Amino acid sequence: MGFVRRLRLEQAALRLKIRDVPITDIALRSGYSSHEAFTRAFRSRFGTSPRRYRAQSGPSAAVPNVRMERQPQRCIIRLRHVGPYETCGPAWDAMERLIETQALWSSVSHVLGVCFDDPDITDPQRLRYDVAIALEGAPAVALPPEFTMGWIPAGEYAVALHKGPYETLHDTYVGMLGRFLPFWGVELAAEPIVERYLTHPAETAPEESLTEVMVRIQ
Repeated sequence: MGFVRRLRLEQAALRLKIRDVPITDIALRSGYSSHEAFTRAFRSRFGTSPRRYRAQSGPSAAVPNVRMERQPQRCIIRLRHVGPYETCGPAWDAMERLIETQALWSSVSHVLGVCFDDPDITDPQRLRYDVAIALEGAPAVALPPEFTMGWIPAGEYAVALHKGPYETLHDTYVGMLGRFLPFWGVELAAEPIVERYLTHPAETAPEESLTEVMVRIQ
């Protein structure tokens, strides 16, 4: 119950950052029967009221170039990393070993990161991130127990291209989620955000790295 409560409050904090909707609506959507109950729980988690949190969390990043794009369903192999995003290197090393041992390079269509949590909201040690590869078709693969098969759903996606080091991806997130998408009035699907890596860090200078940030919309 504590885990569910924490995730609901963190999702509420994200909605406060990127949506100009009544706080009461966010409270009800987060499972609270009243504005007052939500405010007490939110203050206990974040040390401030929802109204003040919204005022202090206004987006400041530039609006990135965003395109709308229809995406097919994709079969993925994923490996969960829990902790600060910058410590996910060992998970990527494990994924590369899997690709090599299973001879999967010819089947890999995209290299992806699946991001569940906002580092401005969730404690660093609890951040969830899936290292993932998308495969052509759904090939039969014998996976070690720490790896799982999954799907990226088909649908209409908002896609922003980020150029620069991974450490500055946050600016693209803020501009996209906090400024572009609210202006267009679209509703985000209740799903993690997908990062598609177009360059390899071992072959590309950080300032030349290209990453697509993909958000499915309803």
